[in-house]
Amino acid sequence: MSTIAQFEVPVEAFALSRTLPRVPDVVVEVDRFVVSDTPHVMPFLWAFGDGLDAFEAALEDDPTVEDVEPLTAYDDERFYKVDWTDSIDRLTHALVHRAGAIMNARAREDSWHLRTLFPDRASLDATRRYCREHEVPVRIQQVHHMTEENQPGMGLYGLSDEQYSAIVGAIEAGYYDVPRNVSARDLAAELDISHQALSERLRRAHKRLISNALVTAPNHLPDAEGRRERGKNTSQVRPESG
Repeated sequence: MSTIAQFEVPVEAFALSRTLPRVPDVVVEVDRFVVSDTPHVMPFLWAFGDGLDAFEAALEDDPTVEDVEPLTAYDDERFYKVDWTDSIDRLTHALVHRAGAIMNARAREDSWHLRTLFPDRASLDATRRYCREHEVPVRIQQVHHMTEENQPGMGLYGLSDEQYSAIVGAIEAGYYDVPRNVSARDLAAELDISHQALSERLRRAHKRLISNALVTAPNHLPDAEGRRERGKNTSQVRPESG
């Protein structure tokens, strides 16, 4: 049974330990998956928010960064190729010690949040023991299990069967369209539940989706679709996801 764990790592014990505390309004996001047999980890990095000039200057003096190359720059976001020191490579590989893969990594100011996929719970437990034995300062925030019966959204984002059915039904019926194609009462009737039950399920589903999909809560997050579109200009320097 595949298992997804969200780790929190203090920034002082991980990458950009000197940079991020200096620029609290900047958020960084890793642009490539990290797997256990990859020799180089987190090679591409997005930074977005206010204070990017200060962020870039701080990178040059950060003890966790071996080398950094700016690749693309916009008004409020920049894209870098980063070579980390050996200590960061070792710590990251510790988090994927047993065939794991880091699916998402974001950080700001005082902590990194990494969403990691393991083939089973035993692999996660082995990684947790490894980190404890080697004094790797990580904390597990959330764990989700994906079974054959789970839909992808349920297993990945922790939705219950009822929440998943409600939110998918709402999308299919056009409840989130502008303007809406169906009222809440009509949607509840289609799903054969009460209006109150629908409202509660959608609120709880929204909370879980936001909590589990957004591993940080930055004040400034650029539009993801826009970032992907602009990121096409950097496709020549991006390797395939490992």
